[in-house]
Amino acid sequence: MAMTKWGRKETIIWPPHSPIYTYGAVFMAVVLTGLFLYCRFSFGNTSLQRFYTPIYIRSSVAAQSERAAETTTGCSWWVLAESHRVWRRTPT
Repeated sequence: MAMTKWGRKETIIWPPHSPIYTYGAVFMAVVLTGLFLYCRFSFGNTSLQRFYTPIYIRSSVAAQSERAAETTTGCSWWVLAESHRVWRRTPT
C-alpha cells in the first residue's frame, strides 16, 4: 500500500536563508545617501560655497594624510622642517 502524504506541500521558504534583504537595504542606503548629498551640494549651497567645496575636501584629505604620516614616523613636519632649516644671516 502506498504512503499517503497529508497536508499541502510547501514550496516557498520564508524568510529566505540568504541575507538578501540586508544586501538590498545596504545598497539602497548607499544610493539614497549619494542622492541626498548630490541634492544638498547642488541646491543647498551658494555659488561661493560650491566653489570652495573641492578646495576644502582636498585640504582636509591632505591634513589627514599628514596626521597619518605623523603617527607612522613619530615626528611631525615641524620637526622635519626644523632639522632641514637653512640659517640665514640677518642684515646688520
